[in-house]
Amino acid sequence: MADQFCLVQKTTKKVSLAVRVTDDYTLREPVGRIKVGIKEAVAGPVKNPSGYYVFTDLLPGSYSVEVASQYYLPGESAVNTALLDAKYPVLNISLTPHCAYPFTGSVALIRGLVYGSAGKSLAKAGVQAVVTDPENTDQAKLGKNPVKAGDRTILLADIYGELTPDDLLMTKDVNKMCNEVIKIAPPVPANPAVQPVSLASPLKFDHPAKTPLMPVLKTLTNEKGEFVIYFRTIKANKFNVSLQVHHPDYQIFNREVEITADKQVSLGVIQLTTA
Repeated sequence: MADQFCLVQKTTKKVSLAVRVTDDYTLREPVGRIKVGIKEAVAGPVKNPSGYYVFTDLLPGSYSVEVASQYYLPGESAVNTALLDAKYPVLNISLTPHCAYPFTGSVALIRGLVYGSAGKSLAKAGVQAVVTDPENTDQAKLGKNPVKAGDRTILLADIYGELTPDDLLMTKDVNKMCNEVIKIAPPVPANPAVQPVSLASPLKFDHPAKTPLMPVLKTLTNEKGEFVIYFRTIKANKFNVSLQVHHPDYQIFNREVEITADKQVSLGVIQLTTA
């Protein structure tokens, strides 16, 4: 901890909050220009050598942390500094790449442009992609024991890639009526097969042991109505995705999309219909 806050500890100021910003695609420090601020504070943070944005001498209370950037959707998170660990007052914010992001290497992408009424681009429309098949594209499976509705922790098996806080997974239950999206809550244990993984909300349904958990990706359209969905870790070279675009003023748009692991799919213009 000492090295993370070395820039501040040389002064008499008290560390109130340290914001760690992560690129959701690479799981590393973001690229391009990044600006971190607090709505309720005039003074900005100091970025220390470990990449943390450190705020000092804040009064205990609730704050809205905002992140503006070159290649990511705006990030925002509420935090109550009075509830943080005084020895480690860290807030983690994961940034979602937008259409201008410089993706490198072989990566599967879905791009599109969403229009609303009168053929105008639609900002802040929600876009969700669920990997549906083949079954071996699951990111993990439930453990060797069944789980019950109301459970707030689960054990996992056959994890592919790295699980991170806020990851979304869809249960692929034998009973399709029981499929649900689960959200991983921090912290993610080192060994999810023997250490329980916490969920952001309790399970809605019972699920049998070894139920596949399929990747779920979410994003928003930017001010131009553009979106990009990226697949961080997928086992299969070809897989199918159920894509959904939603906005409170329009009917839900659904489309099935076939993806090749290292290719980009452009859906062109998606015209939403007024609700």
